[in-house]
Amino acid sequence: MDNPTLRVAAVILYMLVVLAVGRALYLFLMRLKRKRTEALRAKALELGFTFQPEGWTDSRDQPLLETPLFGQGWRGQRDLPFTNLMTSSQNGLKISIFDYTYFIGGGKDTRVYRQTVGHFRKTAFTSRTSNSGQPALSTKYGTP
Repeated sequence: MDNPTLRVAAVILYMLVVLAVGRALYLFLMRLKRKRTEALRAKALELGFTFQPEGWTDSRDQPLLETPLFGQGWRGQRDLPFTNLMTSSQNGLKISIFDYTYFIGGGKDTRVYRQTVGHFRKTAFTSRTSNSGQPALSTKYGTP
């Protein structure tokens, strides 16, 4: 390959192939992400949960996440840290199941971690019937 024109053409062809493979990989991963979201949506509806693909629409609804997992790394600006949120309240228990994404490192050494997390919280007050048939008040600290 002593001809400079052929060399330039080979470099351009190589770059086009790399870009095409990168684009195909990106589209494949986005398709997998969409399929997962749709499967989780169907399962949430089947189980009687509400489903929000973009996480909590109101940050006041977001539970306090004070475990070591949520203190690790940093959250991306472009990607939402909480996605595929399924929520339900049953028998005095608030249930949230969601995908959580965080990053560790920076630049070429950035590592992306994605985990599905379950958060269960007993609501502050639930109502149940006492032995006398009258409603009794129950708090998260036990029955008064």
